[in-house]
Amino acid sequence: MLRRLTTLTLRVQYLGVGLRRTIRHYVWVGLGRCWQVQYTRTVIGETLHPCVDATEPSRVIEYRGPLTIEPRYGWAIVGNTTLIRDSLTYGDRTSSWRGREWIGLPGLRAASRRRGDILDAAISITSPWPENYFHFCRDVLPKLALLETTGHLDNNTPVLVSGTLAQMSFFEGARRLGRLAQLEIHALTEAVRTRSLVIAHAKRLDRDVAAQLRSLVGLEHLTGRTCDRIFITRSPRRGRLPINIDEIEALFVDRGFEIVDLDALTFEAQLLLFRNARVVAGIHGAGLANLIWCPHPVHVLELVPRIDGDDFDCFRDICSELGHAYQRVLGVDQSYEHKRASFDVRLADVEYALNATLNHAGLGRDT
Repeated sequence: MLRRLTTLTLRVQYLGVGLRRTIRHYVWVGLGRCWQVQYTRTVIGETLHPCVDATEPSRVIEYRGPLTIEPRYGWAIVGNTTLIRDSLTYGDRTSSWRGREWIGLPGLRAASRRRGDILDAAISITSPWPENYFHFCRDVLPKLALLETTGHLDNNTPVLVSGTLAQMSFFEGARRLGRLAQLEIHALTEAVRTRSLVIAHAKRLDRDVAAQLRSLVGLEHLTGRTCDRIFITRSPRRGRLPINIDEIEALFVDRGFEIVDLDALTFEAQLLLFRNARVVAGIHGAGLANLIWCPHPVHVLELVPRIDGDDFDCFRDICSELGHAYQRVLGVDQSYEHKRASFDVRLADVEYALNATLNHAGLGRDT
């Protein structure tokens, strides 16, 4: 009963958010049609990083015009009336109801604010979900790699990030490392005005891009504790925890794994932990995004809840792109509906998959 009530509450909240953003969407559409402002849009390097979906290639875009960058999400607005849909990752998807449920749209006051800095030029790496570590690894960092490849990333042009991202501990740790330490980071706490803006859409994350990311943070120069078998657990306050987590963790400890809650580690410590890993197991969550820091193919075992309409395929797809061997164990609770609710997974299923994973990695008890 409590689970159904929680699910219903979430659906009502999503409905309210969708309605509010739909109103904003059509207001911006109307303004853009009534007061058209001239600006130039130049696409650079559209075929540098081709991806599976040819309609959304990786690309760098340069805008010139009277631009305002609103601080909440990082949208670029021309002349206070025209919202540039491709100035934010997946921004074009806000034309659909589903997209508006997940990606926020600014209010009209965001464009009319005159406070904030005036910049000659800027680079934007804003993302719709700045507080999420997965999207930091999957979206923000690949943007920097793409900008570095095309020669747009220089030390004198301010790099715009959301104020929320600037406050995240993982970003504070990342900006002190390697190439990132040389950049001029500008947190969007207020609206910024500029006449030239460069943004990147990095749609691909494969071995080459991951190697670029490791180079950007200077991973090869870092020293510290490493581990070859990792099990990524989760704090109960974050949810999505197997109800028999104690038994599962005991099984992994018996197989020589180190149980790690990544929330307790610095960004640099996470990089080092994954650098020499051979087997990575864990509960579905952003911590598995650290697979990009593994310079060699690893064996991955993911514990995934079973939920209708969502296959939780993101890490399976990343492993495929990065060349990691992937295996999953699905939960058995067919009524699982809330993404952060606890779920049930059979210990026997976990043990069977774990033994198979270790054998494939050459670390089994019989090898």
